[in-house]
Amino acid sequence: MARILRPGTVLMIPVIMKRLYILAALFCGIFSQSFAQIYDFRTFEPLMESRDTAAIRKMLESWEPRNADYYAAAFNSLILTAESYEDAMHSFEVVREGIGLYPDRLDLRFGLIHTLVMVEDFPSALSWIDDVLVRDSENGGQWLWMNDEPVDDCRNTILSGIDDYLSAILDSGDEDIVYQWLDKASEAYPFYRNGLLVIKGRMLSGQWKQEEAMAVIRSILEDDPEYYGALYDLAYLSYLRGDFDTAIEYFGKILLIEDDEDERASISRNILICEQEKADEPVLPDMAELERMVKEDRPQYDALVARFEAADSTMTDADIQMVYYGYAFTESYSPASDYKTMVNALVEQDKLDEAKKVAEGLLKKYPVSLWLLKQLYFISQDLEEDSDNYYIRYVRLTDGIVASGNGRSPDMGIHVISTSDEYEILDFFRARSFGGQSLVEHDGSAFDRMDFINDFGDAVSLYFNVDLLFRKYNEIFQ
Repeated sequence: MARILRPGTVLMIPVIMKRLYILAALFCGIFSQSFAQIYDFRTFEPLMESRDTAAIRKMLESWEPRNADYYAAAFNSLILTAESYEDAMHSFEVVREGIGLYPDRLDLRFGLIHTLVMVEDFPSALSWIDDVLVRDSENGGQWLWMNDEPVDDCRNTILSGIDDYLSAILDSGDEDIVYQWLDKASEAYPFYRNGLLVIKGRMLSGQWKQEEAMAVIRSILEDDPEYYGALYDLAYLSYLRGDFDTAIEYFGKILLIEDDEDERASISRNILICEQEKADEPVLPDMAELERMVKEDRPQYDALVARFEAADSTMTDADIQMVYYGYAFTESYSPASDYKTMVNALVEQDKLDEAKKVAEGLLKKYPVSLWLLKQLYFISQDLEEDSDNYYIRYVRLTDGIVASGNGRSPDMGIHVISTSDEYEILDFFRARSFGGQSLVEHDGSAFDRMDFINDFGDAVSLYFNVDLLFRKYNEIFQ
């Protein structure tokens, strides 16, 4: 499955939903390189790795003259040894003293903000972020880091830090405070307005609020039509939604302003992927004709099923789809069948031979169950028996189902005959964590909307057409 790539260095801020590292890791570089000025680092490195607090304290006591790196190291040491809330508050006093003496050391400010987020003092953390942005306007973006080295690309560094801190607050569930701060800050700090709105757009997207996210991104482009981060995000969100025309349009706008050859090649590749996926028309059998064949010409359908069960390599994609969707018109079809409990119980008891026998019996009744085929594949692997037949059937069925639509919108919904199959298809789309499920209607059809985060960190919604399930439910209830 093709995959559009985000650029590596050109975006103003990295992908949303990142996690903060522990404070010790944050200051590791400061801690080590600072002492290298005064002490032989080879003698200090074991102290850092072993967290020998007594030796660290002795070294801090002898550190003269005390400079900004001293305050960074002292703050880190106090956090490392804090045993109470009062200890933590004392560490804040130390780093505030350092900030007062060295107001342009960005690492000191970021260390304080990071710790405030970790202890969930979110109002204070946001207040200090404000302080960074106020100071940025005062010092003209001239910031220092460890060893008083100038910070390269200060704007990107600050936005990346803000993205981290706000993402951590958002993950805690305190959504309102994050969006309220972003709205106020984007008005209060014009130089950072568009960067902050990019963060807001990506956060909304990460919560499956795609319409709101795109509205925010479009507002950025009204202010600055060539703002790279907004152009890319609008193109990327459009791609995720299956709006390939808009994605191609905005990737094309990036090509007009991008000079870097590597980035141009990446964007050109993205456009090619959009064009290829746009050309992939959904394929479905004629359901009325398929129902007629199953009910009036059953030997023809049964012959297809027999070929499928034998993993016949000459079967076409159309044949596979007829087997899968045709099952919904058989007398054995039941969308609410619960056959997982028995198999799972035997597997958990390590009764693999018995589990395989039961699963094979169930598969005769439910020949197009992706779940049963997958379980039989794994069980056969564990028993060191041939598993190719199950694997081939699973893959061919998955390909046939996915060919019915890309799932990015109701109009391109993936047609399934079982909710269990929806979760198997989520694996195909590299789902990492499940976000929620809802039933929606569109143009007289019913859809399961499945929200999830994929392996790439994208918040994705897939639409599954469940008309065949509802048709069966209606028959049962009537």
